[in-house]
Amino acid sequence: MTKRANLGKPLERAINSQHDTYEALGLASCINIPTPYRVLGRLMGGALKVAYTENGHPDYHVQAGGVSFLFDAKHTDETRWPLKDLPQHQADRLTMHDQRGGYSFVLLDIGATVYLLPWSLLGVRYRVWMAGIAARGAASLTIHDCQRIGVQLDGVDWLDVGLSCARSANNNNVGTSDVK
Repeated sequence: MTKRANLGKPLERAINSQHDTYEALGLASCINIPTPYRVLGRLMGGALKVAYTENGHPDYHVQAGGVSFLFDAKHTDETRWPLKDLPQHQADRLTMHDQRGGYSFVLLDIGATVYLLPWSLLGVRYRVWMAGIAARGAASLTIHDCQRIGVQLDGVDWLDVGLSCARSANNNNVGTSDVK
């Protein structure tokens, strides 16, 4: 049985490969932010037994085109993605990054399609859900929700879309209506 924590590993590998390409082309500086841990020992088969020493930050920090990006990558094999799969401490970091002039988002792989979900839009829904005042069904995102608030990507190649979204947000046109 695959552990839930490993479900997103193929997505993470694809993003890391795409980031290697961005760096090789001189387009961006990309940092994958690991969750701090300490090794407790080894299990049978050589796997490490670890304990996380603090809450994990969003997965990636990227500098490109004069923009600071912070994002977390999420994956689901289902047709809905529960907002509870984004921990509060990560949501707080995405909000803080936006407030300080950066551009934050969630890169969501749902239904075999990847979406860039701007935090300026997703964060509103997240905060309503966290406050306990969300409408029935609003505790998760459907593919339709992702199409409405996000931008469908070609695989995990997000940089051009991210730059366009960030420029749009900086012009006070928060959203993705001008992004193709």
